[in-house]
Amino acid sequence: MFYFYIFIFSFLLTPYLPIGSNSAYASIEKFQAQGVSQILEGQFIRPKSPQHPTLIFLNGLTYEFDKWNLLIEYLRPLGYGLVQYDMVGQGQSLLNYEAPSKPILIENQVEDLLKVATHLGLTSQKLNLVGLSYGGGLAIAFAKKYPELIENAFLLAPYTEPVESQDSWIRLQIQQVRFFNPQNTNSDDELYSYFLKQNVYTVFPLAEISILSHPNKREAVFQLIEGVRRYNMFEASQSFPQNSVHLVIAGLDEYIPRRALERFWSQIPSQSQSTKMVIRLSKHKLPEFFPLYTASWIHQVLNNKSNLKERTKEKDTLYDPDIRLIKQTRSNFKK
Repeated sequence: MFYFYIFIFSFLLTPYLPIGSNSAYASIEKFQAQGVSQILEGQFIRPKSPQHPTLIFLNGLTYEFDKWNLLIEYLRPLGYGLVQYDMVGQGQSLLNYEAPSKPILIENQVEDLLKVATHLGLTSQKLNLVGLSYGGGLAIAFAKKYPELIENAFLLAPYTEPVESQDSWIRLQIQQVRFFNPQNTNSDDELYSYFLKQNVYTVFPLAEISILSHPNKREAVFQLIEGVRRYNMFEASQSFPQNSVHLVIAGLDEYIPRRALERFWSQIPSQSQSTKMVIRLSKHKLPEFFPLYTASWIHQVLNNKSNLKERTKEKDTLYDPDIRLIKQTRSNFKK
């Protein structure tokens, strides 16, 4: 009942999102694109016209591309082009290929994203990326390599650094190994990988039951983390073009504390910052908890970007369905 009321409030308070009717332009096309090491599979809804932007959705760590469907259905009638695909280590990749045996480098995922965009004929214009968690990290890494191709980067609870609670636990285990077994010849990085794998295989299923949906998924998730944990997202974020970054923070995020994303936002060049949204009652998976509001925010940004930039300058946009409130608040959150 609690979440029913949240849904009702979010529906009533969502910024204006016009509802259209599905037509021929909204038909779904399946595609296959050759990536760096695998064939990538996904689906594409072509834009209604050349004036309608195309959005590319980048999966969270344990996602398959159909997890975006709730959000997609709100954007689909509006004429946008919509691209969903499974990265290496996710979805169809797990069905079509053997379990990964080495880290899935975020740099290769960047090249795969470019290959998908090129395959679909999207690189003649700048790209609009929507990334959740790991996918947000991919958008950041893509901006470092190809800043000239970025129009907007919607970062939904993005990965910016190792998850604080997990990272602290692993480093504590390493300290204990050094104390109780000083003869251990493994490097700290090797021990980190060892304990990370233990954590993925034993702890992750308690929080993410979907990790058990395929026998290779835990190994894939481990290799995805291994391929991104050494990457410097703070350094990469310096490459975003002007007025391109839109950060959405989940107020009840189970994995990424708000202070981590506030820290990330504070070091993005001010000219690259565009909008920051805090959805106070949302958990980490924003496309599932608040798909309508997230979709309408994307729609507003794409249609009113300059005005939103001015409205949110040095402020948070705070959405709180529990107290029926949408307002601008000064950014005085303690870092």
